[in-house]
Amino acid sequence: DSQPNEDPLQNELLFDWIIPNHGIIGFKNYEFPHVPVEGVERQVQQTLKSEWRRHEVVKRTFSPLAFDKGRLPDDLYASLGAYWYNNRDVPHVVHEEWGRHKGVFVNYWETDVNFIQIPWHLKKRWQRRLRELVEAWTGVELETTDMYGMREYTKGARLLSHVDRESTHAASLIVNIAQQNVS
Repeated sequence: DSQPNEDPLQNELLFDWIIPNHGIIGFKNYEFPHVPVEGVERQVQQTLKSEWRRHEVVKRTFSPLAFDKGRLPDDLYASLGAYWYNNRDVPHVVHEEWGRHKGVFVNYWETDVNFIQIPWHLKKRWQRRLRELVEAWTGVELETTDMYGMREYTKGARLLSHVDRESTHAASLIVNIAQQNVS
């Protein structure tokens, strides 16, 4: 009988399982007020023009559109998704620090952009697996250079079109872990 007994002392424990959570705890949440930034429209236009010039420097692409869309192996996607799910709330998720020194790639002055740091042991495991996928797409042996954490764009957030660092990001990828309320 799968129904619990009305007397909790009569219920039998059938299974006890602990899932370890290797999250990183943020000790201070960066706060950036959502106030208009003076001259932001001009900064955004200048940044877009600059990024367009930078994209013309890139001479090699790996597909006609210079990007591709694919599916992760189920076990890798499950590992990434489980980590996100277990760490998607405070104290693991913090506001990502932007501000004037990082440019206007993300509209931090209008909405929050949240960040979940990834422990080194998971980062190394995921980097190896993801690199194998990108190498299969590009047909080129690659060197692992960097993997940021998990970024959450909240309602109204946007990321400007941009060219990643040519010296370290010859081929890169974005993994969409969770998406909701998209219209």
